[in-house]
Amino acid sequence: MPLFSSSNGHQVEYFVFGKGSKWIVAFHGFGQHANDFKIFEKYFGEEFKILSINLFHHGESRFNSSQSITKEDLKIIFEDLFNLIGISDFSIFAYSIGARVAFSLLELFPEKIKTLKLFAPDGLENNYWIKALNFTFFGQIIYKGFISGGDLIIPILNALKKSKLLDQKLHQFALINIENKQKRKFIQKVWMTYRNIFTDAKNIKITIEKNKINLDLYIGIYDKVIPAKKAKKFAKKIDSRLLKLHLIGAGHNLLNEKNLAKMFN
Repeated sequence: MPLFSSSNGHQVEYFVFGKGSKWIVAFHGFGQHANDFKIFEKYFGEEFKILSINLFHHGESRFNSSQSITKEDLKIIFEDLFNLIGISDFSIFAYSIGARVAFSLLELFPEKIKTLKLFAPDGLENNYWIKALNFTFFGQIIYKGFISGGDLIIPILNALKKSKLLDQKLHQFALINIENKQKRKFIQKVWMTYRNIFTDAKNIKITIEKNKINLDLYIGIYDKVIPAKKAKKFAKKIDSRLLKLHLIGAGHNLLNEKNLAKMFN
């Protein structure tokens, strides 16, 4: 059953799975839903309650502003949510783009966080190309062309695939997400809302090591979106006593019964 929290006119939709006494706060990936974390109830539901949150523009979560969300906004929103539910400390599970919100909470509430489990996480490195797209005049021109010009983008992707400059799985992933103007508008809306939500990789290291927070990284060996080599590079920066890297025989989509059985059975 969906539940709701309001903060400064913004609406957060969330679900609670499990019956334990401890809390997990969970964030799904792009285009997914908070219900996707219900499959974790089988493995963690006896010990934990899983607070699974719909990112803004997903489900019924609404960000009531034309501006991008800031970390100050996130702090107020989550303080209100935690006070409403009565959460004093928690672990975090996050998948793909949801990890960007997870890393921000790590920065905002380090004293509250017990452990982190991140699945194919976005945000393991500072992506200057993405920042250029988000914050420069020319980046905005590219975005506008992307929204209106799908008929031009798709042939380019096909040509890149044919010339083997674009992997087949990445080609399929891109086509699924830009196949029509409605989907392209959704991508832009989500991306522009969260464009300020970046955490410097150096700050992640400092915060984890200072607060002795255990971090588990789950990465698909065949993942073309978040490659294993990127995760290995990140893992080398963190105290090995605090970080465990788990390589799973899978692609980017880690959150299914088959892959969870590999991770937690």
